[in-house]
Amino acid sequence: QGNGVLKIKVAGTPDYIKINELNHDGVAGKIFATGAVNLKDKLGWDIDASLVRFKPQYFVSSVKGEVSGRVKTLGVWSDKLKRIDIRQLNLAGFLNNKPIRGRGNLSLLLDSNQQGFLPQQFEANDLFFAYAQNQLQATGNAQNLRIKLNAPALYELYPGLRGRAYGSL
Repeated sequence: QGNGVLKIKVAGTPDYIKINELNHDGVAGKIFATGAVNLKDKLGWDIDASLVRFKPQYFVSSVKGEVSGRVKTLGVWSDKLKRIDIRQLNLAGFLNNKPIRGRGNLSLLLDSNQQGFLPQQFEANDLFFAYAQNQLQATGNAQNLRIKLNAPALYELYPGLRGRAYGSL
């Protein structure tokens, strides 16, 4: 439980929600977001969010920490198509007592007709993710991609994972 101001201005239907303003300023930190969510036959989103000392544990009790920064994301998630675009990612903080950092841009597309593991479309622009001791850097697209992975502590990413992963491409 905590104190603070929560201001929500939304409009729409059960299938489509327009978020004109989602603003929280209180003990859970600050969040300001605008965008839209489409729920008709899929999950679709277009969100622009800014966080200042945001504490996710006030909304999801199993995720404790504090994060600041900005992200713009849009995408579609359905049985036939999965598209994720992350633009202007610039976040930093701590989650579950481990440092987290993300910056850059990412676009990927998976569809139900593709063969193999790799996405049908992949593009990264100065993408950097770090969680705990693990880091991933990526720039380029499916035809010309540079990746550097330094993950000496996979167990910190997901319970049950063991070992480490290193490499570049």
